Amino acid sequence: VVSTQSTGIRIPIDCRLAGPGKLQVTCKNEDTGTSIDCDMKKTGDMYEITIKPTDPGRHALNIMWDGKHIPGSPAYFTVKGPAPARLCYILSGADHIKCSKGAISFRCTTKEAGKGELTAIGVDPFGKQFECQITEEPNLTYAVAFKPEVPGVHNVDVKYNGLSINGSPALIDIKSLPQGDEGGISLELISCRDTTSSGGG
Repeated sequence: VVSTQSTGIRIPIDCRLAGPGKLQVTCKNEDTGTSIDCDMKKTGDMYEITIKPTDPGRHALNIMWDGKHIPGSPAYFTVKGPAPARLCYILSGADHIKCSKGAISFRCTTKEAGKGELTAIGVDPFGKQFECQITEEPNLTYAVAFKPEVPGVHNVDVKYNGLSINGSPALIDIKSLPQGDEGGISLELISCRDTTSSGGG
């Protein structure tokens, strides 16, 4: 059993008696279908494989030499603990949503999960997807910004390593847009789904 907070699993493999061939290693979370990156370091005929699972579930590890499984492969192990995405959350409250120059930004944090790949995809009231810009701030806090083109409810799904974080999707109701170069955006943050208490409620 491995924790989601683990720094990784290291597996030494001795291929000195294997003869000519190529080592192939794959790992998959069988519960989610997600492939896990496997880092491989080679020193002579010795290999060290490092696997860093991030989400809970049953994992299958395939180690093959020239397309054939080595003894003990496939191997299975279980990862337990909270998914790191559930340790990230959108910060709710008026202090964390801003309007500037026709753009809206809100903030989220990955402080409890650490560094990871943060992405955000938005959908406007007519079902059109739009790009969001993510800017890193101090203490693993990020600003997610977009420029609305139409009034109405906008849905922004923020993901950490491919999984939606706490409070995502954020629903932002654009009440009105500026006319010409004057005026500001009128909006309301409708909800941040499943926001944890540490995220500001």
